[in-house]
Amino acid sequence: MSKDSFSKVKFYERQLVINKDVQWAIICYSVILSLAVLSGYHLIQTFSQENPDSPSSLIYIFVFIFFTAIICYGLYFTNRIAGPLYRLKVQMENLIAGKDVGELEFRKNDYFKELADLFNQIVKKTKN
Repeated sequence: MSKDSFSKVKFYERQLVINKDVQWAIICYSVILSLAVLSGYHLIQTFSQENPDSPSSLIYIFVFIFFTAIICYGLYFTNRIAGPLYRLKVQMENLIAGKDVGELEFRKNDYFKELADLFNQIVKKTKN
């Protein structure tokens, strides 16, 4: 299929779910993140209204811990996407440069394992 045939597809004719596992994982992560932020905001509001005399430093500590946890989980989650794509990119650059390329393997919980399989098939065909 040529590049032009992709651009001519009308929006309502497009398949919106292309990679189910990755897309649903991103949607779930976004929903969980949104719920966590809303819950954290509600907890802070409730705590500050029920305890007007409490030091505001407790709220800042909670917010710091809360956002640190969100950032850590976000890094873990996005690494499962970015890591395989980075390794694939490096292997493709090595292949183009004429370097010897070994078999590409992704970690157990990584996404896009089918790309590693396809890349390995390409490498086998180019070696023959």
